[in-house]
Amino acid sequence: MRYSALPPAILAAVLVAPVPAAAATPTVARVPTTCDGYLREGSAHAAKGGGRTRGFTTFENSSCGDRITYFEGSGSSWSATATPLRGDVLDVAADDTGTHLLFLNTEPPQRGAAPQPGPELAVVRRSNDGTFSYPHWLAHAGDLAPAAAGPGSIVATDGSWYAVWPQRSATPGRYILYEAETMWDGGDPAPFAHPAPTTPDSSDTHPALATGVDGRPWLFWQRSVPGGQDLLLARGGHGAWQPATRVAASVAVSTEHRGLTVAATNTRIFTGWTRSDGPGLDRVVVGSSSNDGNSFTATSPPVQAPYYTSYDVRLQASSSSVFAAFGAADAPPGRALLATRLGSKPWNVAEPYGAVPNSIDSFGVAELIYHGGGRTTTVLYSGQHLYAVSTS
Repeated sequence: MRYSALPPAILAAVLVAPVPAAAATPTVARVPTTCDGYLREGSAHAAKGGGRTRGFTTFENSSCGDRITYFEGSGSSWSATATPLRGDVLDVAADDTGTHLLFLNTEPPQRGAAPQPGPELAVVRRSNDGTFSYPHWLAHAGDLAPAAAGPGSIVATDGSWYAVWPQRSATPGRYILYEAETMWDGGDPAPFAHPAPTTPDSSDTHPALATGVDGRPWLFWQRSVPGGQDLLLARGGHGAWQPATRVAASVAVSTEHRGLTVAATNTRIFTGWTRSDGPGLDRVVVGSSSNDGNSFTATSPPVQAPYYTSYDVRLQASSSSVFAAFGAADAPPGRALLATRLGSKPWNVAEPYGAVPNSIDSFGVAELIYHGGGRTTTVLYSGQHLYAVSTS
């Protein structure tokens, strides 16, 4: 990650931001590794399933032949094992039946008598007993949008899943969203039939999914239009999407921290993104809405000195509160903060990750998991290691 110097006038303004509140002593555990190698930045994803945090990550140049690693745990107890899979971890969803992995498979998949050439986007499920399902093949790598358009997203419930990802269109430089699922009747991957009409100049990227209490997905995504980016939200699935809501219009989304996030409860919807406020000054923004998702109010969790920029937010929510974990920095590689907001009260910002060893190479939030009762687990990467920080 690269950061440019902050203008003195802006620095003076952000230094008066509220000081993070004290937090209960967190439980910090290093997630074990089964192989040596280099943790691929951005490759760790996790979700809550069966009362535990479960996830996948990728190590490069490892003694395991770069096989994808599965990890799980809670509190101070964590385990990891190498899987038979190789490729890029894009997103993870979990339920009581197992852990669903959206990944770019880098080994030739076998379809009948002959393997297909090149990597392919796929979904596979690891059951809680450690067995893997046969992959669902979604798209050839050559049809996918570049990494800058976002990796795709997946949600799961009751053993079924729903995935959305960006692909190239017939117009160079323009991307469209595709969807596939087993939540309803399955079927082949198809262009996402969303209710927000495209134009010849628009491009849809960076999908982020969450499931509501009814099990149906909410989709939050970015539409690039002349003059900026619109951020859109829709609820539905299986071709029955409600009209999309424009969460924000003509936003200057950060070019370095493009990821979006969404969380849904029975009473409210929350969306998150990183806004660029000028050179070297990115700011996390959280939008909140009533459960109809029709109108949003945007706020930014405050950061304190020595931090002046915030980025790469991950959201979780309960019926009364929203939790946001995000990076914060005055210079690379930065640290991380946890913010909580009860209803419409001011943000309560804390720094519970101080016990995680810093790295001169990289440091950031991989995932935020909510367990209920105000308890969270944050998966962070620091250098070549993953850490799990549990708070209550």
